[in-house]
Amino acid sequence: MGENIRQDLNGISVVIPSHGREKLVQQLLLSIKNARQRIDVDSEILVVDSSNGSDAGLIKGYCQELGCKYIVCENNVAKKRNLGTSLSQYPIILFMDSDCEVDSNLLAEHLRCYCQVINGQPGGVLGVTEFRGHKNLVWEIVESTIFVAAYSLAKYAKTVQFTVGTNISFRREVLLETGGYDIAFPNRVGGEDVDLGLRLTEAGYIIHCCPEAVAYHTTETWNHWRNLIERFFLWGRGQYHVMKRHPDQAQYDNPTLTFLFLMFLLLAAVKSFIEHSLFPLSLPFIWWLLAFTFQGMFQFWGKTNKGKLMKIVYGGDLLYTTYELGQIVEALKNLDIKGCILRFTPPANTNTSKHTPGARRNWSALLALFIVFILL
Repeated sequence: MGENIRQDLNGISVVIPSHGREKLVQQLLLSIKNARQRIDVDSEILVVDSSNGSDAGLIKGYCQELGCKYIVCENNVAKKRNLGTSLSQYPIILFMDSDCEVDSNLLAEHLRCYCQVINGQPGGVLGVTEFRGHKNLVWEIVESTIFVAAYSLAKYAKTVQFTVGTNISFRREVLLETGGYDIAFPNRVGGEDVDLGLRLTEAGYIIHCCPEAVAYHTTETWNHWRNLIERFFLWGRGQYHVMKRHPDQAQYDNPTLTFLFLMFLLLAAVKSFIEHSLFPLSLPFIWWLLAFTFQGMFQFWGKTNKGKLMKIVYGGDLLYTTYELGQIVEALKNLDIKGCILRFTPPANTNTSKHTPGARRNWSALLALFIVFILL
């Protein structure tokens, strides 16, 4: 591909934020080493790490062994990416998460896209991230949600307005001009990658998709409930701030099941106090479980293996609830009641609408409410 490389694209910098996961970092660095051999321009790898103790020592040792730069930073993904950007020396910057590996042609494909796109100079290039590894029931639950679909956006669109945080490259000058990742987000991770993509496109830059640039994300870091609950809650908090920063990408919607449950629980608590009875407090939980059950029935009517599918529905709704709760908590912290019912509205070409519960959840909630009224 050397004959197609323009003189202004004389190299690529790979920035990897990391915290622990030393074995996964080693595997990622080895895969990038192979990918660097497929390009004939200069490249560098910057590992921006916040690990402690022996983890930090091991990651630093891997960097020294494989010719990578090791940089210390606090545990904040946006700050790590911005620090890597400021210390990089090449015009294209590729961001990779530490729990991924790259295809041997990934770097070449990112560079090719910058060289070959004629209509609309790329401000960024998004590749495809596929998940591989052990797939247990927890993973099947995660896979049923909209959040995994976002990693394959580049398969379905030519350009996108927002991105995930891995297998995404930008022109260095564009990152510096737009201020990079917003460190004002309240969490160490969540929302800053979507916000950056929206700011770039609002500034007139185009993020092109390159389905040939493939990375592989391990399922290992997505197979544990505790980590998932924390992650989805942080994503929900971050999404509130994305919608407030980009009101054109949000709209007021019907209240979510989580919001209705909290309102129902508040009213039930008042009624329970007045009547000196615990029975009213049970009604919101009965309603919630019924709503989840009806949703599963609607989704898997006529299908076999309903027991496992119902577990997936209950698990998926738990993750959606956690995400919605994060948004509600952040809205209430900012004294923004309307923010509790904001909904992010991604462009039609993102192929995510089919993963959104939507009307199915609304009908489930209504039927469950009828049954609760009968109990009263």
